[in-house]
Amino acid sequence: MKYQNHINPEDTLLSVSQEWEQLVQGIESLGNMADGHAYKFIRMLENSALEHRSVSYFANQLNIHKDYLRQRCIESFGHSPSYFIKLKLTHESCKLLSETNLYISEIADKLHFEDPSYFTRTFKKQVGVSPKNYRKIAQASPSSQNTSY
Repeated sequence: MKYQNHINPEDTLLSVSQEWEQLVQGIESLGNMADGHAYKFIRMLENSALEHRSVSYFANQLNIHKDYLRQRCIESFGHSPSYFIKLKLTHESCKLLSETNLYISEIADKLHFEDPSYFTRTFKKQVGVSPKNYRKIAQASPSSQNTSY
């Protein structure tokens, strides 16, 4: 899951948001047909503040092995739990960069990164630009000029 082809932050945020929303809606539409463990994992992740990002943590919360959670997620949704964790993290990162004036260090702290440089490396790997450049482009885009921070 890399959004490097998207230079426009609005497109990146839209892509990440749409993918996350489609996942959540897809799970809701499956109802009882979705695997219980995979469903509960996505719900936990959806409500998570991302202080925990390891598959092992979520598997332990569900009283199952991380490999079993991985298997259930892939069978139910076509992706691994780590994919969904990265998707949620990218979604929250893009949103905070686009919609707030928090310092990068504050965003890193809010998303429970050990330090801002690790957040920057992770974000750049996922999105293709640094958080600073992402924000600059987002603030220069026409629709963001109508937004008050």
